[in-house]
Amino acid sequence: MKNLKNIVLFTIISLLLFCGCSQENKSASDTVNPQDGKSVSEQQETIVDSEKAAENVTDKMSLLEAVGEGHVYLTFPNFDELSVGEIRDGQSNKSVLFDAQGMVHHLFEDGSRVVSGYYNGMCLLSNGMMATEDGTQLLVSWLPENEKIIRFAKDEEGVLLWSIKREDGIDGTKVTFTARKMDGSICFQCDTTQPEFSELNPNDLYETLVNAGYDMNAEGISTPFIYCGGTLYRVRGWNGYVFINIANGKLHYISEFNACQIRMENGVMFQTAPSIRVLDDDFNELPEWKSIKSQRSGTPVLAEELIYLDARRDTGEFEKYPSGFYDIHLNCIIDLSQYNIQPVTTDEPRFMNGYAALQMLNPDGVPFWGIIRKDGTWSVEPQKGTIKSIYPTKDGLLVTVSQENDYYTTINQVGQNLSDVETFVFDGVNGYWNSAYEIYNESLYATINGEIVRIDKNGSAEFLC
Repeated sequence: MKNLKNIVLFTIISLLLFCGCSQENKSASDTVNPQDGKSVSEQQETIVDSEKAAENVTDKMSLLEAVGEGHVYLTFPNFDELSVGEIRDGQSNKSVLFDAQGMVHHLFEDGSRVVSGYYNGMCLLSNGMMATEDGTQLLVSWLPENEKIIRFAKDEEGVLLWSIKREDGIDGTKVTFTARKMDGSICFQCDTTQPEFSELNPNDLYETLVNAGYDMNAEGISTPFIYCGGTLYRVRGWNGYVFINIANGKLHYISEFNACQIRMENGVMFQTAPSIRVLDDDFNELPEWKSIKSQRSGTPVLAEELIYLDARRDTGEFEKYPSGFYDIHLNCIIDLSQYNIQPVTTDEPRFMNGYAALQMLNPDGVPFWGIIRKDGTWSVEPQKGTIKSIYPTKDGLLVTVSQENDYYTTINQVGQNLSDVETFVFDGVNGYWNSAYEIYNESLYATINGEIVRIDKNGSAEFLC
């Protein structure tokens, strides 16, 4: 009997030790596989779909519960999986992962800051680690140890993870830029030995990129590495810029100490600083844009193949290009010269989903606004008011307007008032969608007054918190 007890006791202790070792081995080997969004050791299913995730949310708190007396702001929307928000309570800012139904999947209580969207089951943290749906911090299994992440985002080519690697030799330093897809395969690669980088110091460039604090999703003038739309990216050095088109592998260097901005749309690049130019996807300038100078203080925008201009040519016959929308060959498509077109705050007019909201002044300086179609006809006739913000919807746009008494109304592209968000103002700097938003399942998700709202195509609004 005594021997039997000893055998049972030995068996229990062995099982406990085995379980403990298994747990230790699991945590030691956890590296994230972006194809399945879980650790390699778990080998779970693929992308978390927000609708499927919502089926099992009994153990999850709502966004309303997580926010409490504070406010929440949408920072990186991706409602196909999970979106990232930031909760602010006046004392601290906390990142949160939540789904399209407003259920929280993880609240980062430890101070970790999410600096990317949530794609293929993971998001990037400010410490350079990846986090999964439950907040577990892991490394990317296929990323070499000597590479540093500089961008993780969903661009035109899909979800890409950009990294840099430095190699120091007696003949100099080389920095390699690599963009990988989520299966680890290389989508694009270039390095500083290429002639376009010859004016940039590789050591300074690497240090600047590494010390950027993972603010790689910003689009500021001084940000060292940014996405410029389409398949275009920009690297900023101390005395110039290198633009990279990953679609054809072309690189382009511009020697400029001040701002240099180029945006790509449908394979066409529109340069707005230090001068206005239009370039093809090989960075060749279209000759018709030679010496074109804008007569306005705002920055013109290429959108839906049209550009609003009020400009002239500074050489030759000094041709004028009066107020209106032009195509990339400087043909006037919509003549607006009879109106006194104003910026929306500081933003120049542009088309969204076939509509453009215009801010105007009458001859006596009274503000009017209206919405115009691509054929030049009015969808919403000019009326008194000042545009505060403009957001796209699935098929049109939403315009928030203030009247003389500071009463706000939000109106869609056909003039319908959205009574559910009447008197509310979209968060962010006034102008064109200056805060994060997403159109998902025909609804617009955005932030209004520190709360995340879902506005459907019929204008009905529902606050997630």
